Amino acid sequence: MDSSELAREVTPVVRAAVAAYGTAALTRDADEQGEPTAELGSDILQSVYWRAKNVPMLEGSVNDLAARPHNEDAVGALRLQITKALEADDTLLEIVERSLNGGSGDAALSASAATEAVAGDVSEEDPDPYEFADVQDVDGAAVESTTATDEPAEIG
Repeated sequence: MDSSELAREVTPVVRAAVAAYGTAALTRDADEQGEPTAELGSDILQSVYWRAKNVPMLEGSVNDLAARPHNEDAVGALRLQITKALEADDTLLEIVERSLNGGSGDAALSASAATEAVAGDVSEEDPDPYEFADVQDVDGAAVESTTATDEPAEIG
């Protein structure tokens, strides 16, 4: 599904979340239970919010819709921000699509974010992720490179 089509499909549930929770739909605690459609919309909106590159525009669109819940221009502006976020992030598109289809987008988002935060950009080209290189002592003199081992260091 392309990003604009997916944004159109999530608009009703996101709109329900903003109608139910106002701007708090962006930060609502997942442990608080509410109406299922509004909860799904809040989950999707939060997934977009935490991965979006242009957060101020997304926040502004949510604020506008909260202030004008029956204004179709406000709905369209939020849908446009969601479309832009989905276009910029293929992983987000998958997460939102999975959430909309009844899967757990939050789990996928958490796993993806945790992997990215812990591992960074790990490629298979890196021969030894435990190798230390270009180590210097306190005086700036080069120290011989070393490789970490699984054996405990001897403390003397």
